[in-house]
Amino acid sequence: MNCKTWFSFHYGTYEPAKLIEHASQLGVKVLALTNINSTADCWDFVYKCQKEGIKPIIGTEVRNEDTFCYVLLAKNNRGLMAIHDFLSTHKQQEMPFPARPSFVEEDVWVIFRYREELLGESFAANELIGLDIPHLTLLAWQKYVEVLPFVHFASGDLSG
Repeated sequence: MNCKTWFSFHYGTYEPAKLIEHASQLGVKVLALTNINSTADCWDFVYKCQKEGIKPIIGTEVRNEDTFCYVLLAKNNRGLMAIHDFLSTHKQQEMPFPARPSFVEEDVWVIFRYREELLGESFAANELIGLDIPHLTLLAWQKYVEVLPFVHFASGDLSG
């Protein structure tokens, strides 16, 4: 869910083609690219995924400096444009990314890292709480399963 290539400077090490090749060998059917504050290699990623029969999802992991904020995933082309506009505006104006971004629900998923204090908040239809592997054994979130949308990050990549 939260894959990076070498376009995530200082974080990602994979060449995009190698990431997709490895995913294909593992039988992955859907792959999300979430480079940090960037969508630089998204079209190459889409093309190579389609060649391998993998459904590509484009997004970004948003960070203020080294501080994780959230993951954005485009649901469609309007969503990808909205993510591009969002990144460009904040980077060009050297503004920090907001704690809670606003996107059209039909276009962009916003995924927040699990924190217990989030459990009491209300969420829009396009906002999710991401569970990392260590969170799966915690009991605090389990009573909210019926009322809050969760997504599991199997890679463990949201820990830093």
